[in-house]
Amino acid sequence: MSVGPWTRIRGRWWRVLVPKWAFDPLSDKGAAVYGGRFNAAGEEALYLSGDVATAVAEYQNMIMARPGTFCVYQVDVAAIADATDPARRRAWRIGMADLLGDWRVPASRGATPRTWRLARRLRAAGAAGLRYPSLRRTGGMNLVLWRWNDARNRRVGVVDTLSDLPADQSSWPPRGG
Repeated sequence: MSVGPWTRIRGRWWRVLVPKWAFDPLSDKGAAVYGGRFNAAGEEALYLSGDVATAVAEYQNMIMARPGTFCVYQVDVAAIADATDPARRRAWRIGMADLLGDWRVPASRGATPRTWRLARRLRAAGAAGLRYPSLRRTGGMNLVLWRWNDARNRRVGVVDTLSDLPADQSSWPPRGG
């Protein structure tokens, strides 16, 4: 049974996709392979941003001038821990260091970053995801989902009314040779 002061997230969210992988916009393969702020390698996670400017800032991260494909998502997911709300953050005993601390250096040294410990604690309590402030854009908001499209109250869909997203990777031939 889930516990905690949950938030339900409804509305449009953004993500910038690596063009080569734009055919699979609901995939978490990159996050699962490499890990992310709130997931270790091997753990599923779908990262979204509350607006297009934040999505671009998060995508560019430390690499500037990288090509990307903009994608809009329609989200309706219950059981979100909301770390953008100070009262809910206190209720969950979430400190800003739990959200914004460096995760790459500890992970590269074989340690478990605070952000991963927080994510595991929230998932164990029944959270489907976490809304948190962006490190890359002041005032920006992000959402990481650990569970989506597995229940009626956890739905995420891609908004692609003109079918602009590619159907497969055929436009990306292998490099080399």
